[in-house]
Amino acid sequence: MSATPTTGLARVTVVTPDRRVDLALPTNVALAGLLPSLLQHAGESFADDGEQHGGWMLRRSDGAELVTQDTLGAQEVHDGELLHLVPRHEEWPEVDYDDIVHTIAAGSRRYGQPWSPATTRRATMLVGAAALAVVMVILLRSGPSWTLPGWVAAGLAVVLLITGVALSRAMADAQTGVFVAAISLPFAFTGGALLIAGDTALTDLGAPHLLLASVLLTGASLVGYAGVADSARLFVAGVTTGLIGMCGAVLVLLGLDAVPATSAVLAAVVLIAPASPLLAIRLGKIPVPALPENAGAVFEDQPYVPAPRVFAAVARADEILTGVLLGASVAGSVCLAVLGTVGGLSVLLLATVAALALLLRTRLFLATRQRVPLLVAGLVGVASLVVHLSTGMNPDTRVIVTAVGLAVVAGLVIGGGVAYSKRSPSPYIGRFLEMFDAFVLISVIPIACAAASVYSAVRGHFG
Repeated sequence: MSATPTTGLARVTVVTPDRRVDLALPTNVALAGLLPSLLQHAGESFADDGEQHGGWMLRRSDGAELVTQDTLGAQEVHDGELLHLVPRHEEWPEVDYDDIVHTIAAGSRRYGQPWSPATTRRATMLVGAAALAVVMVILLRSGPSWTLPGWVAAGLAVVLLITGVALSRAMADAQTGVFVAAISLPFAFTGGALLIAGDTALTDLGAPHLLLASVLLTGASLVGYAGVADSARLFVAGVTTGLIGMCGAVLVLLGLDAVPATSAVLAAVVLIAPASPLLAIRLGKIPVPALPENAGAVFEDQPYVPAPRVFAAVARADEILTGVLLGASVAGSVCLAVLGTVGGLSVLLLATVAALALLLRTRLFLATRQRVPLLVAGLVGVASLVVHLSTGMNPDTRVIVTAVGLAVVAGLVIGGGVAYSKRSPSPYIGRFLEMFDAFVLISVIPIACAAASVYSAVRGHFG
């Protein structure tokens, strides 16, 4: 059989209950867009007949269903293939086998995909990542002194980054190149933190170490973004995390204590999420229609933008948006974990409000890759607060309040997930969450000022 992507058409035979139709179907159009035309070729009454039994669907000769949301090319439909147009709810007869061995093999294939070359690639990547994770642990346990571990980590970052770029560009293996280059980012950060650590304990590292680590992380991420041809979101996340880390380190070097600086950084992270879509549109260079400057401009034709250029800009903006949210979520998780262990009413209140803001922001992003980082960051904040508040309780109270309370909350969350997976929530709930989200965002800045001791400084300055 010939592969269809070379021509963009798949010459197939569609078998209906009444006839056989030979058609040339485009392979880059979703099957849902082709079904109306198929029904017209199948017969005049086919569309009306479908209303009586739930509609029509296409199956392969082995009974496999073709998904209407995907294209024929994505489902590997080739020239000369035989497709069956059958009622949607009709039971497809099981294939009869003459040999019991074939029957056993067919049954076993239903319970999972066999090991494939793609599985081998993923497995070797996981083994390599595990080995490098062990290397990271060994480096972090090899000091003080940290001079040699720092240079080793920085050297590994350079080697991994160059290897990833070479795999992506020279060998046209973008998947492996992304994987190798992405692993270089934590080594770059670790190397930057250890290079100037000297004989300092890891728990005593401060703003200078964070600043150099963030600079190296940002630099490695920029090289990866420019050199690797895929998954730009990972390197955008590295740039975002590095820039946020640099801001926090600079605040401490300018004289702020660690807790006020962390509070200011956390407030900035929370406010990044609402601004990230507009930032992604600008950086992704999505062509936006110009607003008319006068009444006559309404009737002027807008300049034509080729569709491939728009698609490329949208894909680029989506990668940037996902990367910014991922990087901000990583930085926010670290800030929440730090502030959740620090006492003080304003600090704990800021951690609570920030965690709520991140959790509420998730509902505004449709893609899973954009929701999950914010969700994880918010849950890290909640977990840090629960651990901090339960630490001051006596053991019996901790068991009763924390364990039972979390079990009840878990049950409510699971029950709500099951219920709202079957039906949409009420519009009143959505409206309430919108107002609550706005209130939480507005309250972040004044609470962050209290946690950063801004009000105390103002009172001290003006007497």
